[in-house]
Amino acid sequence: MKNCKQSWRNERYDIYGQIPDFWHDLYNSEYALLDIKLETVERIQAIRRAAENAGRIFFKTARLLRMLDDETLMRLGFPRETLSYTRIKTLEQESVIARIDFVVNAREIKVMEINSDTPTFIKETFHVNKYLCAHLNYQNSNEGCEEELAAAIQEAILSELNRQRG
Repeated sequence: MKNCKQSWRNERYDIYGQIPDFWHDLYNSEYALLDIKLETVERIQAIRRAAENAGRIFFKTARLLRMLDDETLMRLGFPRETLSYTRIKTLEQESVIARIDFVVNAREIKVMEINSDTPTFIKETFHVNKYLCAHLNYQNSNEGCEEELAAAIQEAILSELNRQRG
């Protein structure tokens, strides 16, 4: 059993070692698994629809929160010191990069949280997934998404440059 585990570790390091600047281990622990959870095309589409729907709700809520008066924001738990910042909208888009964490079971897809404009896990979701799918001989369900992300970031940058110029 020890040889099997060591062989798996070597394979894992060989695959992830090809990817520059990827943290496959964190805090002296294995972080990136050398495995894929297979899902049907229908399930992947359902999760993507859920992400789009949840995103619309979060972004509409952000717009509505900026309209609230100070008293209402404080009743919702916003500290007084943060009130002036809650109304600042620095970009035309509500978010450039947003990751929605879901709990998915056989019947439901539930939102846990949204992490907006934090780059965590982007490399894993698209770039690393490509390597892993190729290694394990599976179709990459995120094919083309890396380019979509690059286009969205470029659009946000250009939008902000245009806003500042004129």
